[in-house]
Amino acid sequence: MPKNKKLSVLTISLNHAKFLKSTIDSVYSQQFDNLEYVLIDGGSTDGTIEILEGYSDVDWISEPDGDYGFYSAFVKGLNRISGDYVIQCCVSDGFLDKNWFRDGVEFLENDPECSLVWGLEQQLSEDGYLGAVAHSEYFDVPPPDGQTAFFSWLATGITFPESNYIVRADVLKKCWPNLKSSPEHHKIQPHLGFIFNFHCANYKSKYIPRVVSWARAHENQRFERLKSIEYPAALKYLKDIKRVRRGLFFGKSTVTLVDNSEVTVLVLNFTKRVVLLFGVLYQKMRYSKIIIKPISSMFIALFKRLKMYDNR
Repeated sequence: MPKNKKLSVLTISLNHAKFLKSTIDSVYSQQFDNLEYVLIDGGSTDGTIEILEGYSDVDWISEPDGDYGFYSAFVKGLNRISGDYVIQCCVSDGFLDKNWFRDGVEFLENDPECSLVWGLEQQLSEDGYLGAVAHSEYFDVPPPDGQTAFFSWLATGITFPESNYIVRADVLKKCWPNLKSSPEHHKIQPHLGFIFNFHCANYKSKYIPRVVSWARAHENQRFERLKSIEYPAALKYLKDIKRVRRGLFFGKSTVTLVDNSEVTVLVLNFTKRVVLLFGVLYQKMRYSKIIIKPISSMFIALFKRLKMYDNR
């Protein structure tokens, strides 16, 4: 187990008392000693406070979230945590793999070039029955890591499961959307805003082929908000990626992060722009399941020859 490294678990809550206890218990079932659990509640009135009062180790507050709801609450949490690493645990979700915290932090400790690790999640019904594993096809065709993860993101907008990735705290704080400079849709969908900034800032992630968490489906999941507000914000996120992709084809693209620093995503000569184009096309075909192994091998050989495969 990694020594002297603290992991902060951050949960945002609002009137989810029905599932809160199972979520907290799944966190404390983890085989990890140096754990900090911060919970930001938005002023629940459904018995949440009474449950939280039964957990002396949870660092919690309960007050109105602020103008941007989840985004505002998460920023409060970021200002409160003190860990070296952070994992978000959605209030109705939880963890199946009791060694996930330990193994995830250990992997990051052993690979300083990697900033984030993630695994798979399994659906859980409102009544507590486990269902399908989301993206189970990744067992057979794993999502790419390193340089090709960037190609894949440019091609598909692939995201990390919101409630099981472990990330370095300084990276999360730097890439979390900025209240003043980030576009409005990144504050409506801050998880997508974080992923956008993470990739643009050239950070690396690693997929671990394990089912590590559950994602609960239940009645109170903001379907109207998802349809009217969050879905349009997600479409704008995809347009952001298209803008970055177009900028790279013309030479470079820049993004402003939370500390107001402007990062250059990539500066490419003509040859590498061609490689980028093929890389994006390959990833689109790969996830459309029409790519065949010889073509796959050809693209990989091309990336390696032009030194773009693991080195931007």
